[in-house]
Amino acid sequence: TNKPYIFIIADFLKNKIYEILPNRHKDYLTSYFSKIPLEIRNQVEYITMDMWQSYLDLARIYFPKAKVAVDSFHVVKNIRNRISNRRPC
Repeated sequence: TNKPYIFIIADFLKNKIYEILPNRHKDYLTSYFSKIPLEIRNQVEYITMDMWQSYLDLARIYFPKAKVAVDSFHVVKNIRNRISNRRPC
């Protein structure tokens, strides 16, 4: 099956899930975030994400005060992939 990825909005410090969105398409997320008032979006302090460029674009547009970081899982995965691709067989 070819199902889209979901998008989860959570607070890991409070161990709370706020929303599970049915997909992560940029147009869908743009529509969703644009409905949240700026004063609420400006309260977001940190965003963690994978390395998908659209997430970074959306974070900069809709959460201008938040610090953005790539989650450690994706950093390690990227490093492993690059090392594996450079090792001679």
